[in-house]
Amino acid sequence: MRYFALKHDFQELKERQRVIKRLTSLKEDLDNRIPEKIFNENVLIATWNIRDFDSNQYGYGPRTKEAFFYMSEIISSFDLVAIQEVNEDLYAFKRLMYVMGDQWYYIMTDVTEGRSGNGERMAYIYDTNRVSFEKIAGEIVLTKSQLISEE
Repeated sequence: MRYFALKHDFQELKERQRVIKRLTSLKEDLDNRIPEKIFNENVLIATWNIRDFDSNQYGYGPRTKEAFFYMSEIISSFDLVAIQEVNEDLYAFKRLMYVMGDQWYYIMTDVTEGRSGNGERMAYIYDTNRVSFEKIAGEIVLTKSQLISEE
């Protein structure tokens, strides 16, 4: 994780110290609740529905700078995390990946078209020190208006 970004995002020392204290507390709690990563013995997998990440479609506002560090800390406790509701605009997702650091990669689906898709996609974030992918799978999803026939 790029902890050095804290210095840039929180230039006021008191605020930075507050965030570091909260991150330390979160890390301790995660260490107590989530199994240890053990090479060649386990793979820690999680799913997370990060509601409306980050279109502000429901009026909750965009994520704060601080939130990206907390999300990163949680995700980094696992090896592979499926993230739901990543919106079409990838600014917030790319910010999250920046904070995660260079050892974290992702594979992402295309945006689900149509009204029911809400312009969202799935992202799979993984620690390249623990997980690797050999192949990529994809799909084609057509809306009814794009179908050649109803079947």
